[in-house]
Amino acid sequence: MPHRDRSARLAYLDAYRAKHRPSPTKIEQGEGLPPLGRMAYSDDGAKVQCHACGRFFGALNTHLKTHGLDGDSYKERYGLARGASLLPPATQERYRAAAVARDQGEIGRQHLPPPTPRAKGIKVRLSSRLDASEQRKGRRRG
Repeated sequence: MPHRDRSARLAYLDAYRAKHRPSPTKIEQGEGLPPLGRMAYSDDGAKVQCHACGRFFGALNTHLKTHGLDGDSYKERYGLARGASLLPPATQERYRAAAVARDQGEIGRQHLPPPTPRAKGIKVRLSSRLDASEQRKGRRRG
């Protein structure tokens, strides 16, 4: 090991990571549109903004047809995680509370196959990289 002193070693590792593996950054699209790789919501969390036209909607899943897209192609085009919801947080919470009230998790768990990992060769989307980068900030790994 080139450094016997822990602080010197950590400084060296920080400099190496900064040079060779910089944190991903949001890619701005233009005036009035949300950045690539991030969902944008209204201030009260009741509406979600479309990356294609910039308008706010109660849910994007039905609106995407006006742009000739489905949920998967929209997420791929705008760098969103495959598991990202096209619903605003307020609606997600309302749906979650209703599912918990009827014990939907236990009912569905009996019928679902085990989860499968991402297929090899498929790149990690920008939003997943942004989330992982934010979770790592401030932590030392070494």
